[in-house]
Amino acid sequence: MPSGHYKRVKTTNMEVTSIRLDAELKRIFKEVTKGTKQGYQDKIREILWQWVQRNYGEYQPEYSRTAIQATFDGVSNKEQVCAFTKMTIVSGEPCKYALMLDGNLVPMKDSTYSE
Repeated sequence: MPSGHYKRVKTTNMEVTSIRLDAELKRIFKEVTKGTKQGYQDKIREILWQWVQRNYGEYQPEYSRTAIQATFDGVSNKEQVCAFTKMTIVSGEPCKYALMLDGNLVPMKDSTYSE
C-alpha cells in the first residue's frame, strides 16, 4: 500500500489517461490554481494521491497550531497520533480534538495545547 506524501513526478514519466470532468469542477480547479505555480491537473493528482493515502496508506498531513478553529476535550477510544507532535495518544487517555481550517478534526495531546 502507498505511504508517504504526494511527490511531483515529471509528466514524461506518467501514463496518459482520460477523465471526464464536469465543466464547473474543471473551472473551479483552474480558478483555485490561478496565480500559483501548480496547474489544475497537478492539483487534481495531488488530491487523488491524498485520497489514496488517507484511505489505503499512512498519509498524515502537516498541521500548524495557527490553523486551529476550535478545540474539544475528549478521551481517545483507540491509539492515535497527535497531529502536531506526532506523540502517541493511548486508548483511554484524555486528549483534545482540534477543528482545523480545512474542516478536519485532528487529535492532539492535552499537553501540547496552551490557550
